[in-house]
Amino acid sequence: MDFFQRNKSNDPLREPADKPKETNENRHAPPDALPGMTSVHYTRILGKLLDVSRAITVTTDLKKLYRSVITTARDLLSLDFSTVMVLSEDKKRLIIKDTLGFSETMIDTFSLVEGQGLSTYVAQNAVHGMVTDFNTETRFDVPPIVTAQGINSAVCVPMMLEGKVLGVLIGHTLAQRTFSEYELSLYQNIANQSAVAIQNSLHLKEQQKLTS
Repeated sequence: MDFFQRNKSNDPLREPADKPKETNENRHAPPDALPGMTSVHYTRILGKLLDVSRAITVTTDLKKLYRSVITTARDLLSLDFSTVMVLSEDKKRLIIKDTLGFSETMIDTFSLVEGQGLSTYVAQNAVHGMVTDFNTETRFDVPPIVTAQGINSAVCVPMMLEGKVLGVLIGHTLAQRTFSEYELSLYQNIANQSAVAIQNSLHLKEQQKLTS
Protein backbone atom coordinates (compact mmCIF):
# COMPACT_ATOMS: atom_id res chain seq x y z
CA MET A 1 0.00 0.00 0.00
CA ASP A 2 1.29 3.46 -0.91
CA PHE A 3 2.42 5.25 2.26
CA PHE A 4 0.68 8.46 1.15
CA GLN A 5 -2.66 6.74 0.51
CA ARG A 6 -3.93 6.78 4.09
CA ASN A 7 -7.43 5.75 5.03
CA LYS A 8 -8.98 9.24 4.92
CA SER A 9 -11.71 8.34 7.37
CA ASN A 10 -9.09 7.60 10.06
CA ASP A 11 -6.48 10.14 9.03
CA PRO A 12 -5.70 12.33 12.09
CA LEU A 13 -4.23 15.00 9.81
CA ARG A 14 -7.41 15.36 7.84
CA GLU A 15 -9.31 18.59 8.58
CA PRO A 16 -12.83 18.15 9.99
CA ALA A 17 -15.55 18.47 7.39
CA ASP A 18 -17.26 21.22 9.36
CA LYS A 19 -14.10 23.32 9.81
CA PRO A 20 -14.71 26.83 8.39
CA LYS A 21 -12.69 27.64 5.31
CA GLU A 22 -9.88 30.13 5.90
CA THR A 23 -10.39 33.44 4.17
CA ASN A 24 -8.53 36.74 3.99
CA GLU A 25 -10.87 38.06 6.68
CA ASN A 26 -10.15 35.40 9.31
CA ARG A 27 -6.60 34.41 8.44
CA HIS A 28 -4.28 35.18 11.34
CA ALA A 29 -1.61 37.83 11.10
CA PRO A 30 2.09 37.11 11.79
CA PRO A 31 3.07 36.35 15.43
CA ASP A 32 4.36 39.86 16.15
CA ALA A 33 0.92 41.38 15.64
CA LEU A 34 -1.77 41.94 18.24
CA PRO A 35 -3.61 38.81 19.46
CA GLY A 36 -6.68 38.20 17.30
CA MET A 37 -5.54 40.60 14.58
CA THR A 38 -6.42 39.41 11.10
CA SER A 39 -4.02 39.42 8.19
CA VAL A 40 -6.20 42.03 6.49
CA HIS A 41 -5.75 44.43 9.42
CA TYR A 42 -2.03 43.63 9.64
CA THR A 43 -1.60 44.28 5.92
CA ARG A 44 -3.45 47.60 6.27
CA ILE A 45 -1.07 48.65 9.04
CA LEU A 46 1.98 47.76 6.97
CA GLY A 47 0.50 49.70 4.07
CA LYS A 48 0.01 52.76 6.27
CA LEU A 49 3.60 52.55 7.49
CA LEU A 50 4.84 52.34 3.90
CA ASP A 51 2.67 55.33 2.98
CA VAL A 52 4.10 57.48 5.76
CA SER A 53 7.62 56.29 4.90
CA ARG A 54 7.16 57.45 1.33
CA ALA A 55 5.56 60.72 2.40
CA ILE A 56 8.29 61.70 4.83
CA THR A 57 11.11 60.80 2.48
CA VAL A 58 9.83 62.79 -0.49
CA THR A 59 8.63 65.98 1.18
CA THR A 60 10.73 68.77 2.65
CA ASP A 61 7.64 70.78 3.61
CA LEU A 62 7.50 70.56 7.40
CA LYS A 63 3.78 71.33 7.60
CA LYS A 64 2.94 68.48 5.21
CA LEU A 65 5.36 66.21 7.03
CA TYR A 66 3.86 66.91 10.45
CA ARG A 67 0.31 66.40 9.16
CA SER A 68 1.19 63.11 7.48
CA VAL A 69 2.79 61.77 10.65
CA ILE A 70 -0.01 62.66 13.07
CA THR A 71 -2.71 61.50 10.67
CA THR A 72 -1.05 58.10 10.29
CA ALA A 73 -0.63 57.78 14.05
CA ARG A 74 -4.25 58.74 14.69
CA ASP A 75 -5.57 56.21 12.19
CA LEU A 76 -3.37 53.30 13.23
CA LEU A 77 -3.79 53.73 16.98
CA SER A 78 -7.40 54.97 16.95
CA LEU A 79 -6.54 58.19 18.79
CA ASP A 80 -8.95 61.03 19.53
CA PHE A 81 -6.07 63.54 19.64
CA SER A 82 -2.81 63.18 17.73
CA THR A 83 -0.01 65.69 18.19
CA VAL A 84 3.64 66.27 17.30
CA MET A 85 5.77 68.42 19.60
CA VAL A 86 9.34 69.58 18.91
CA LEU A 87 11.96 70.86 21.34
CA SER A 88 12.67 74.59 21.25
CA GLU A 89 16.14 75.75 20.24
CA ASP A 90 17.17 76.17 23.87
CA LYS A 91 15.85 72.64 24.63
CA LYS A 92 13.74 73.96 27.51
CA ARG A 93 10.26 73.69 25.99
CA LEU A 94 8.22 71.30 23.89
CA ILE A 95 6.16 73.17 21.30
CA ILE A 96 3.14 71.86 19.40
CA LYS A 97 3.96 71.88 15.70
CA ASP A 98 0.75 70.21 14.50
CA THR A 99 -2.27 68.58 16.08
CA LEU A 100 -5.51 66.79 15.27
CA GLY A 101 -8.20 67.06 17.93
CA PHE A 102 -6.91 70.09 19.80
CA SER A 103 -7.53 73.60 18.49
CA GLU A 104 -5.23 74.58 15.64
CA THR A 105 -4.63 77.87 17.45
CA MET A 106 -2.31 75.86 19.72
CA ILE A 107 0.09 75.18 16.82
CA ASP A 108 3.37 77.04 17.43
CA THR A 109 1.84 78.80 20.45
CA PHE A 110 1.28 76.07 23.07
CA SER A 111 4.34 74.77 24.89
CA LEU A 112 5.22 72.77 27.99
CA VAL A 113 8.26 72.89 30.25
CA GLU A 114 9.82 70.18 32.40
CA GLY A 115 7.34 68.67 34.84
CA GLN A 116 4.29 69.55 32.77
CA GLY A 117 2.54 66.67 31.09
CA LEU A 118 3.42 63.23 29.78
CA SER A 119 5.26 64.70 26.80
CA THR A 120 7.97 66.41 28.88
CA TYR A 121 8.31 63.29 31.04
CA VAL A 122 8.98 61.20 27.93
CA ALA A 123 11.35 63.76 26.43
CA GLN A 124 13.32 64.06 29.67
CA ASN A 125 13.70 60.29 30.11
CA ALA A 126 13.96 59.42 26.39
CA VAL A 127 11.58 56.47 26.81
CA HIS A 128 7.99 55.87 25.78
CA GLY A 129 5.24 56.36 28.34
CA MET A 130 1.51 56.16 28.78
CA VAL A 131 -1.26 57.19 31.14
CA THR A 132 -4.31 55.02 31.67
CA ASP A 133 -6.11 57.47 33.95
CA PHE A 134 -5.05 61.11 34.29
CA ASN A 135 -7.11 61.39 37.48
CA THR A 136 -4.56 59.22 39.30
CA GLU A 137 -1.39 60.55 37.62
CA THR A 138 1.38 61.69 40.01
CA ARG A 139 4.59 61.66 37.93
CA PHE A 140 3.98 65.16 36.55
CA ASP A 141 1.50 68.03 36.54
CA VAL A 142 -1.44 67.33 34.26
CA PRO A 143 -1.95 70.27 31.83
CA PRO A 144 -5.37 71.94 32.36
CA ILE A 145 -6.20 71.43 28.66
CA VAL A 146 -6.23 67.67 29.26
CA THR A 147 -8.85 67.95 31.99
CA ALA A 148 -10.85 70.53 30.04
CA GLN A 149 -11.10 68.19 27.05
CA GLY A 150 -12.29 65.27 29.17
CA ILE A 151 -9.24 63.19 28.25
CA ASN A 152 -8.56 60.04 30.27
CA SER A 153 -5.61 58.29 28.64
CA ALA A 154 -2.50 59.05 26.61
CA VAL A 155 0.49 57.46 24.94
CA CYS A 156 3.73 59.20 24.03
CA VAL A 157 6.98 58.23 22.29
CA PRO A 158 10.22 60.18 21.81
CA MET A 159 11.49 61.13 18.36
CA MET A 160 15.13 60.11 18.66
CA LEU A 161 18.04 60.97 16.42
CA GLU A 162 21.58 59.82 17.15
CA GLY A 163 20.68 59.25 20.79
CA LYS A 164 19.18 62.71 21.23
CA VAL A 165 15.52 63.67 21.62
CA LEU A 166 14.19 65.89 18.84
CA GLY A 167 10.62 65.96 20.09
CA VAL A 168 7.71 63.62 20.81
CA LEU A 169 4.59 62.17 19.29
CA ILE A 170 1.70 62.10 21.75
CA GLY A 171 -1.81 60.73 21.40
CA HIS A 172 -4.80 61.10 23.72
CA THR A 173 -8.09 59.23 24.07
CA LEU A 174 -11.33 60.20 25.75
CA ALA A 175 -11.96 56.67 26.97
CA GLN A 176 -9.67 54.98 29.46
CA ARG A 177 -7.22 52.79 27.60
CA THR A 178 -4.08 50.74 28.13
CA PHE A 179 -1.85 50.60 25.07
CA SER A 180 -0.19 47.29 24.21
CA GLU A 181 3.52 46.70 23.63
CA TYR A 182 2.72 46.17 19.95
CA GLU A 183 1.00 49.57 19.75
CA LEU A 184 3.91 51.24 21.54
CA SER A 185 6.34 49.60 19.12
CA LEU A 186 4.24 50.74 16.16
CA TYR A 187 4.12 54.31 17.48
CA GLN A 188 7.86 54.31 18.12
CA ASN A 189 8.48 53.11 14.57
CA ILE A 190 6.58 56.12 13.24
CA ALA A 191 8.47 58.44 15.60
CA ASN A 192 11.86 57.11 14.52
CA GLN A 193 11.12 57.67 10.86
CA SER A 194 9.70 61.10 11.62
CA ALA A 195 12.79 62.22 13.52
CA VAL A 196 15.06 61.59 10.53
CA ALA A 197 12.72 63.33 8.10
CA ILE A 198 12.14 66.34 10.36
CA GLN A 199 15.85 66.80 10.99
CA ASN A 200 16.59 66.61 7.26
CA SER A 201 13.90 69.19 6.54
CA LEU A 202 15.19 71.53 9.24
CA HIS A 203 18.75 71.16 7.93
CA LEU A 204 17.63 71.92 4.39
CA LYS A 205 15.73 74.97 5.65
CA GLU A 206 18.89 76.25 7.35
CA GLN A 207 20.93 75.68 4.19
CA GLN A 208 18.42 77.63 2.14
CA LYS A 209 18.65 80.54 4.59
CA LEU A 210 22.43 80.59 4.29
CA THR A 211 22.38 80.61 0.50
CA SER A 212 19.57 83.13 0.07
